Amino acid sequence: MDNDFLRYAKYAKSSYSKDHDNRFEFDNDSLITFEAEDFGERKLFIVLAGTDDMADVKDSITDDYNIEKARSHLWNARIGSFIRGQKIVLVGHSRGGRLAVALGADMKARGLNVEKIVTFGCPKVDLNVTKVPHFRIVNRADPVPNLPPFFYGCHHHVKPIYLGGKPKWWRRFLFVSNAYKYHPIDEYISSL
Repeated sequence: MDNDFLRYAKYAKSSYSKDHDNRFEFDNDSLITFEAEDFGERKLFIVLAGTDDMADVKDSITDDYNIEKARSHLWNARIGSFIRGQKIVLVGHSRGGRLAVALGADMKARGLNVEKIVTFGCPKVDLNVTKVPHFRIVNRADPVPNLPPFFYGCHHHVKPIYLGGKPKWWRRFLFVSNAYKYHPIDEYISSL
């Protein structure tokens, strides 16, 4: 697998650390921002943490994105960093992936140079389309990318990149009770 996906997964893991210098919390969500080299260019990374407490999974998958709060924190904290030509990379795990997709579409619509979105174990989103390249990484036995159910009106707008091969259709539903085994960001890191 591409080493850059491993690096992005490690960035996603670092977003859970409460010790990160550029960490911003809003309700049950948080994000970190930093600049780093990516393919020989300096880029702004916005990394959104997902749900790290499995007891909150239902609420995390079915409630609103907190996109307004994420946008407000970014604009207040990093307004000087949003140089019109600067490339921005959004990374997110789990619910952080949903936020990354929504925020990426919003930032692109505002004329910012969002280069790509990379998500790990991202649940379905209720956006029709985003004009930002999205790399959706999915562990073979992770059930979370199949949530929420279809009647919530959510779907994926890009095909997944499966780690461990494409699962049989029935496996995706069989392991719902084992999300704690296959969904954590550490499982994604070890699969890469």
